[in-house]
Amino acid sequence: MGMIGNYLRVSQDVLEEYQTDSSKLEKRVYSDGNRNDKDLIDVNKNWAGLFYLLTGQTLETEEKAVAPLAWILSPPHEIDPEQDMGYGPAKFTDAEQTNEVSLALQSLAVDELKLRYNGKEMQELGIYPEIWDEPECLEDLIHCFQTLQDFYHKAAMDGQSVIFFVD
Repeated sequence: MGMIGNYLRVSQDVLEEYQTDSSKLEKRVYSDGNRNDKDLIDVNKNWAGLFYLLTGQTLETEEKAVAPLAWILSPPHEIDPEQDMGYGPAKFTDAEQTNEVSLALQSLAVDELKLRYNGKEMQELGIYPEIWDEPECLEDLIHCFQTLQDFYHKAAMDGQSVIFFVD
């Protein structure tokens, strides 16, 4: 199955609910009805590849990534440090930080990301899931990038926070 990167848009009130009782977040994202949750998206296994294209950093060097694009994978706040959403706790950007991420994503062009793509180098660096030499990978990453652009733009327009977790 693999490690899937997930993003959830939430209002400030809902975020505070999840911070008070993190089990509510788990119930929401792991319920049978979550497939119809318009505020929940996943970028499948492309999250580490996207992070590399956006920041030039890998999981091993993620602390060198510069905000706000670093927050795509490493948001600055945790919902509950004791909670494990599959591969660690859920993290989030507040509404202001979400807006910063949105603006940074909007400033990037698809052509620029295509120039940054080097499947062979990504393979050598061991970027999860280590499939980057397959021809459709760039297309998948670009599709996920555009999905994230739209997702963060909507969250920013609605004054929402974005929660990220890997399961």
